[in-house]
Amino acid sequence: MRQQKQSIFKNLLLFFQIALLMLPGISQQAVAAPEVHIATELLQTLHQRGNPYLNCVFKLMDRPYRISSVPWTRAQLGTQKGVYDGFFMASKNATRDLYAVRSDPFFNIKWLYVVNKESGISPDDANFSDHLFTANKGSARLTWLQSQFDKKQVISTTGSQNSLIMLNRGRVDVNLQNDENFKTVLKDLQLNFEDFDTFVAKSKPVGLYVSKEFLQREPDFMNQFNASLKLCK
Repeated sequence: MRQQKQSIFKNLLLFFQIALLMLPGISQQAVAAPEVHIATELLQTLHQRGNPYLNCVFKLMDRPYRISSVPWTRAQLGTQKGVYDGFFMASKNATRDLYAVRSDPFFNIKWLYVVNKESGISPDDANFSDHLFTANKGSARLTWLQSQFDKKQVISTTGSQNSLIMLNRGRVDVNLQNDENFKTVLKDLQLNFEDFDTFVAKSKPVGLYVSKEFLQREPDFMNQFNASLKLCK
């Protein structure tokens, strides 16, 4: 009787092992999937907004992950060097595409030209390109400004706050901000929204960038991530 029970138990165990291996998209590697290490600058409102999407997606994927909050430039450089597996929230640009692949968009953001109201500056001005522009180092906004205007007319800063301070003090003419962070930066600096004019420069989709090195190890990851993301919107 005991031998019969042992035989039944072994057969059941073998059945479940085979069934597990035969399930679509599941492998022994996926069952023991390693933690995904993602970097971002959590102090930024934009990146905070992306957090619930990541929580939802990785929960659906049943995948452990960890977020490190670091300066935005370091998040990208660290991903490029293999310190992190990816970074968010980011819009596409050619530099990032060299070493990483971006997911489907989480949502769209607006890039705003911000000017001092008293300056009367407008993108419709014939001499708009002659002005001095600024955006923070490591941002896609800075890269875009450098592609649109003479690089001598574009100044990089260490962050969105410094960019707006320079604008407020008249050291630059136009600051390119994203709409998610702009009001937060104004509040942090105790500046009045009414003292500035804003104009929409671009509407940009943003998402998670994952390094190509990581995707070489896990080629199905991005397809699984994007499929789960659709359920989290």
